[in-house]
Amino acid sequence: MNGKWFFQTREQDHGPYPSKGVAQIELERYVSEMKFFSDVKKADEPSPATPDWRLTDFDEKEQRS
Repeated sequence: MNGKWFFQTREQDHGPYPSKGVAQIELERYVSEMKFFSDVKKADEPSPATPDWRLTDFDEKEQRS
């Protein structure tokens, strides 16, 4: 548009950039950042094999008291 370059994501439009090359570099940076944050989010999620919770039968505890 008017000699400027943009790229579009689900979230928003990015740009204007002065050249196709600069827009491409910024697009690659954006994709890299999204992949990084996706990987970080996955690392923070508890593994199904090692849950950080446990089931407790409260009725059973009350009967023992």
